[in-house]
Amino acid sequence: MKLNRELVFLAVVGSLMLSLSSGCKKRSDAEQEANAVSSRQKAYPFVLPNDQLRVLAENAARVSLGATREEVKAILGQPWEDMPYGPKERNETTGHFVKYYARKTNDGANNNDQVLTFYFDANDHLLRVNSNIPGIPSRP
Repeated sequence: MKLNRELVFLAVVGSLMLSLSSGCKKRSDAEQEANAVSSRQKAYPFVLPNDQLRVLAENAARVSLGATREEVKAILGQPWEDMPYGPKERNETTGHFVKYYARKTNDGANNNDQVLTFYFDANDHLLRVNSNIPGIPSRP
């Protein structure tokens, strides 16, 4: 009788562990799918198709200095990067920058990348635009 209770206990614990690990596996599968989608969106090397590059140039020309970060995103769409910046010594955020790539060779920084960067002050107003993309000028 004691042996049967131990077997039932082991069976219940084993079943519980199996169902828990099965639930974790499903969660892991969902996370892996999300990561796969993210990596598909940022696959390297990345080259913006010519028709989208033309639209990027046209829309970048519509952006005025002083525009807010949200206004820039509304015109150009979701940026590749949206990051705060500021002096590391004081651990202070003095603004943000957003980047739109026309060409990106890998996940790291690279001098061969073609990028359009918008710099914003602490109040999220556009200060300047840097570009090394042919046809899209830097301002001021």
